[in-house]
Amino acid sequence: MNKYLEKVFYILLSIALLLFIFILLMEYIDHIGKDYRFAIIGALGSIIGGSLTLVGVWLTIKIQFKSNFINEFPKKIRMIDHLKEQIRGIPSGNIFKDIFYGNQSIAYKQMIDNFKVSTTEIDGKSYFIVCKLDNLYEDFVTERKEFIKYRPTQDKMERPIPTEESITKLKDLENEYTSIINSIANELDQHGKNLIAKFFKYKGNE
Repeated sequence: MNKYLEKVFYILLSIALLLFIFILLMEYIDHIGKDYRFAIIGALGSIIGGSLTLVGVWLTIKIQFKSNFINEFPKKIRMIDHLKEQIRGIPSGNIFKDIFYGNQSIAYKQMIDNFKVSTTEIDGKSYFIVCKLDNLYEDFVTERKEFIKYRPTQDKMERPIPTEESITKLKDLENEYTSIINSIANELDQHGKNLIAKFFKYKGNE
């Protein structure tokens, strides 16, 4: 028997025995009328029956939740592994490297929206972890504009080249945002480890 169910069973059994003893003692209390005794016994019986029904429904829901979690666990953990690797790959892509061509803000938003859709196969907590990536690109661009300076160029069509000082600061900024992104991926990784621990806990209680 499930250890948790066994504990609940013994608690309910103890309550039932106490109520049964109370009902027996009522037979020896003279000042309580017979009609009142029957009324009290009926009320106690209803309470016991209702409580057992409620506990039974609650246990059924809890057991079903555990069963669903165990069955869906492989899909959840695979999705977490896939998602965290995609998140860790953000800094190595062109999102933070090339802000001159195309609308990278839209590309970044679409990427994060795809991540959020993926979390629907995991759980709500993973969704809120991924939400921490929102607006990260806009924040990066805003901070970048505060210090970036470019070398003078004769050709207006030529791609602007940052100064050496700007390149150094840009590298530091990229490292800072890479660290933020990795911390979000690590948080998702820790959530996956928590799900693994829960899985083995549920399996151990079967």
